[in-house]
Amino acid sequence: MEHRSFRNHVRVQAVSRFDKLIVSLLQTSAIANVSPLVGMASPNYVLQYDTRYHKLWEAYVLLIQQEKQQDSVWRWRQRTWAERCGLSLLSSVHSLPASGPALRSDMLFQYEHVTGAFIHPHTQVGHWRRDVSGNSSRIDFLFSGQLARHPGIPKKLQMLSPDYVLVFSSDREGGHGTRMLGVWTIFDFGCRDDDLSQHATSLNSAVEQCLGTGIFRALLIEPCLENINGSSGSSVRCSSTEALRLSLQPKQREYNLLEAIQRGLGIA
Repeated sequence: MEHRSFRNHVRVQAVSRFDKLIVSLLQTSAIANVSPLVGMASPNYVLQYDTRYHKLWEAYVLLIQQEKQQDSVWRWRQRTWAERCGLSLLSSVHSLPASGPALRSDMLFQYEHVTGAFIHPHTQVGHWRRDVSGNSSRIDFLFSGQLARHPGIPKKLQMLSPDYVLVFSSDREGGHGTRMLGVWTIFDFGCRDDDLSQHATSLNSAVEQCLGTGIFRALLIEPCLENINGSSGSSVRCSSTEALRLSLQPKQREYNLLEAIQRGLGIA
């Protein structure tokens, strides 16, 4: 997915040119007349031992492994969707006027997914620091597996199993200006437009019953399946909970996650 802030980067442009070249070769060169393979190909002596051609065989094997991995990850699509939402959340928070170690964090990605997850569970994102009108504040981004290790996360919130939690801590009011935004994700092809409101109501009821009102807010993210069931991007707010649909298509306009985060944490 091409990030709008880096579309003019040399590497992005080089990859884009290479992509266009591949498409052109598949349509206009002699390669276009080659019949598709049936089953797994077997390498001959040249492909196995000639260094000039062995790279082609290695690339072919990687493509086959990638196809198998796509089939495998589909069984864990809920977790993969949650991870995609997490990256979108990080990108949105990154656009805030803030500094801190979060901008220098290293994320460890696995080449093959583990039960739908490509981000290694040991990955941790540093915090953001914000200074607005003389008030200093901090934003922490927590993955679900890190909630128990954060001193400010109550056990009742852990019991609701959010995919992510954003913690906003302000020096205002003697250090008591803490607010939390729990994020839950759902991937379901059967979701209709009216389901979004029902899901928001159910989540809001669970959050308020378990945590009460005040510093806790909830955000529910579902996929916008425009090309599958006619759904369109939308959002619903229900008391302390907001539910929204996020586009699966990288080049289609997504709902503004940043605004949802700002509302959930009560920041400008």
